[in-house]
Order: sequence, then structure tokens, then C-alpha cells
Amino acid sequence: DIYHLAEVARESFDSIDFLVNNSGLGVQSRIVDCTEDEWDLVIDTNLKGTFLMTKSVLPTMIAQKSGFILNIASQAAKYGYPNAGPYCARCRGLFRFHRHSIRRIVMMGFYR
Repeated sequence: DIYHLAEVARESFDSIDFLVNNSGLGVQSRIVDCTEDEWDLVIDTNLKGTFLMTKSVLPTMIAQKSGFILNIASQAAKYGYPNAGPYCARCRGLFRFHRHSIRRIVMMGFYR
């Protein structure tokens, strides 16, 4: 459970100073051939997982007024790859999620 992982990290180290989101599961499939299960696997693992991990550590980082989150995506966020529709959608989604999150975190006054 993601929230349990964040809780154990906080208890073990007294703080959560950084998070690196670096999932990269992909399915080689054209959109027309991609099944809903394949789509869900890629989006749930890569994009939803990033959202949940970020959400699980933010309360601690906000309370600390410090922390750093690094979200890693490939060039598929900008350029796309043939036969990798779900992966490209995930990368672009991560790019937008990161930009939105950073703006909100900056407004809280602790992101540099």
C-alpha cells in the first residue's frame, strides 16, 4: 500500500525529503489494436502510480515546508512513438501533472 510506504519512510527517517517517480511500463500496440486492459495497465502503473505516490508524501513535505519531487518521463511526452499510444499518453499526462503540481507546490512557499 502506497500510503503505508510513505508512513514507514516518514517514521524511519523522521522526514521525507525527496520522491523520485520513475515508472516506465509500456505496451507496444497501435491504438486501434490496444485493449482496454493494456491501456489501463500502462496508465494505472505509470500515471496513477505517480499521482498516488505524490499524494502520499505531500502532506509530510507541506508540514516540513520542504521537499523535492522528481517526475521522470521520456521524450514520448513531446514527440510520441509509433505503436506506443498508451505510453505516449502516459508521458504527456505525467508532463502536465508535473507542471500543475509544481505550480501548486510553489504557491505553498517551499519549492525552490
